[in-house]
Amino acid sequence: MLALALPDWLDQPTLRNVALGTMAGLAILAFLVAWLVKKVVTKLILVVLLVGAGFAIYNQREELATCATNCDCRFFGMEVTLPTSAADACALVNHK
Repeated sequence: MLALALPDWLDQPTLRNVALGTMAGLAILAFLVAWLVKKVVTKLILVVLLVGAGFAIYNQREELATCATNCDCRFFGMEVTLPTSAADACALVNHK
C-alpha cells in the first residue's frame, strides 16, 4: 500500500512553526476574502472554508505540542519525526 510520508527534515518543531505560519496566512486570506468579495454567499462560503482549515491545522498543531510525551507524533495521519532528544527519551522509556 502506498502511503504519504513527510520528508525527514520536516520534524516536530519545524512542523509546528509551519502550521503556525499557515494559520496566520489563512487568517489573512479570510480577512481579504471578507473585504474584497462582494457576493455575500460566496464570501460566507470562502470565510467558513478558511476558518475551518485554520481550525483543523490548529487542532493538529496542539497535538504536535503534546505528542513527544506519548512518543507518537502524527500530523493529519502522517508520521512526524521527533527531535533527537525526544526520540532518545522515547527509546529509553520503551525499552524499560
